[in-house]
Amino acid sequence: MAHDHGEAGHSHDHTAGANAKMLRWALALTATYLVAEVVGAFVFNSLALLSDAAHMMTDVAGLVIALMAIHLGKKAADDKRTFGYKRLEILAATFNAILLFVVVVAP
Repeated sequence: MAHDHGEAGHSHDHTAGANAKMLRWALALTATYLVAEVVGAFVFNSLALLSDAAHMMTDVAGLVIALMAIHLGKKAADDKRTFGYKRLEILAATFNAILLFVVVVAP
């Protein structure tokens, strides 16, 4: 489902494949910053960097969950799941929200 943006003739894809590509980029960048923050936290003995790395870890987990849901959501419908597996994306978002609440409430 591509569409044209006026005179420039620019088009792009708004389907799950395009979302997955952008999520993979976001995951790669976020994971890179996570590793850099963990290394920096130990090199500079910084609790602030370590704390932010923990926050980045929840972001990485959310991105991984979203990518897994998109991948599994591509499975075709069957006799038991007549709408297919697309609903996994909604369930993954709900799971991610619950996970974040657990992280906030945990001691």
